[in-house]
Amino acid sequence: MPGTYRHPVQLFELPFPEEWSLLRSLEEGEVVYHLTPEKGLRDPRRMRTGISLLILAVGRESTLARRDAEGILRHLLPAVLRLEPGLRQVGPIEAAVLGSTRLRAARVRHEGSLAGREGEFVTESWVARDGGLVFFATLLAPRSAFDARAEALRGVLAGSRFGRPLPPRLDTSLEARRIVEDYQASVVMIETPDGTGSGFVISPAGYVLTNHHVVERKAGGTHETVVVRWDESLRRPSLRARVVDAVRLPSEVRSMLGLSGTDLALLKLPAGRYRPLPLTPTAAVRPGDGVVTLGFPGGRSFGGVSLTVTTGVVTRFNRGRGGRVGSILIDATTGR
Repeated sequence: MPGTYRHPVQLFELPFPEEWSLLRSLEEGEVVYHLTPEKGLRDPRRMRTGISLLILAVGRESTLARRDAEGILRHLLPAVLRLEPGLRQVGPIEAAVLGSTRLRAARVRHEGSLAGREGEFVTESWVARDGGLVFFATLLAPRSAFDARAEALRGVLAGSRFGRPLPPRLDTSLEARRIVEDYQASVVMIETPDGTGSGFVISPAGYVLTNHHVVERKAGGTHETVVVRWDESLRRPSLRARVVDAVRLPSEVRSMLGLSGTDLALLKLPAGRYRPLPLTPTAAVRPGDGVVTLGFPGGRSFGGVSLTVTTGVVTRFNRGRGGRVGSILIDATTGR
């Protein structure tokens, strides 16, 4: 809505003046969000005043897993300065807090020239961490106007939420039958010439999340399109979905963070009515919680396209160094 941007899976929420614009760009395989008061701007690379935000997921295998905000900022600065060699650091890294959630943060200021933009600029970079998420925000303005505009830019950051909000805890688990009734149409079978797999809808716009290996070609690379099917009882026609992207070789930034094991692919269905499956942060899960699995592990091997449902409980958390959750063990079978 005007004046507010909420991340699709609630990683952050940005309130900003209604006359500002929100832009997105894809840089080194990562989505970067940009807020700017500049009118008519379409290319974020030409932005002269505004805020840029990058979110990185830090797994237990990452070199950043045990670093605080200052340590993460120190680790990332060489990569930033390789991309923008015209900048020079002004003053030391300072302790700060980020957003309305007041995450512990580190902040540093740079001055100098930026690639593709005329004049001298000031940037103020903020890094904060919320569990396995790292938020990297940068304020930008021409050097001559930075002091006058910094208050408004910092005000947007101060009023923003960073990190997933914890949902209210339910005293009882939902019955498996109710979950199937509510979300049967949110789970799909994905079919390619090389095999089948399962996926689920994550957006009303028709985006589907699945695994990289589901859309991978045996001959190498990934399929450009796949066939998406629903449980036959729904009587929905199959559709052809476009493979938007799939995790491949890590970018320079991801290599620095050690994030090389992700197995994800994003699909886009044609326009229509879709119900997304809600996502829950790990912090809201407890041992003993009920688990319902929905999917198509057998493909068509049992005849037709029929959703498989199994139940179980969360049996344990597999934790790495520092007590961080690396994976969750459940006793629900795959139903294959």
